[in-house]
Amino acid sequence: EQAAEEELEHAQMCLAMAARRLGRPVRGRVPLRTNRPPPPLARLAAESHLDGWQNEGEAASAAAHRSLDSREPRQAAVERRIALEENEHARFGREIDRWARWQGGRALERRRAEFLEQATAGR
Repeated sequence: EQAAEEELEHAQMCLAMAARRLGRPVRGRVPLRTNRPPPPLARLAAESHLDGWQNEGEAASAAAHRSLDSREPRQAAVERRIALEENEHARFGREIDRWARWQGGRALERRRAEFLEQATAGR
């Protein structure tokens, strides 16, 4: 829940930066909450690997680079905060993936690999 709240804050901060640059309000749309049931453990592991560990890690790296490249102090501060929090989200995704794999054993490893293959097909 904390990571989800931080993602909403990241979006709000980015919208505020865009509004400052454009000189006009910029709106975003918050996705509706889904009633998706909890996924099977193998899917949780795969999604935590891809979206958590991998994608959040890439987002952290990109934000860190933007913070170094920014000439605007406020933007650099926002990017540093995003980088720190995205890095924590990546660590959390890695921990969930490892925990799920520990819980599920070899059968889970096979199903996790299938989910990862399906998710990355066509990339």
